[in-house]
Amino acid sequence: PYNNLFTVIAPPVGIFIDVLPMGYRTVYVRDYPYYYYNGTYYDRRDSHYYVVSPPVGAVVESLPEGYETVVVDGETFYTADGAQYKPVIQQNGEIWYEVIKAN
Repeated sequence: PYNNLFTVIAPPVGIFIDVLPMGYRTVYVRDYPYYYYNGTYYDRRDSHYYVVSPPVGAVVESLPEGYETVVVDGETFYTADGAQYKPVIQQNGEIWYEVIKAN
């Protein structure tokens, strides 16, 4: 809550939940499953889902809200929540985003 209103924020790394949010996606990085929802990555440990930093190598179809654009040597990258993404073209021609750096 903030000033009699509620503000939605990203969950901090390290907290856990027991049930994933509706609409999550499974993202495999080097054959290991992570669960992704709205810019947040979860790792299943025991019976909980822990919020983790974006795993380098993860490819997702959309960027988290609040991302910033960065141009380096004419190439466009995106940063959000301490992670850096680069656009990658999928086999079907769609542009998705790969995590190339994380905190």
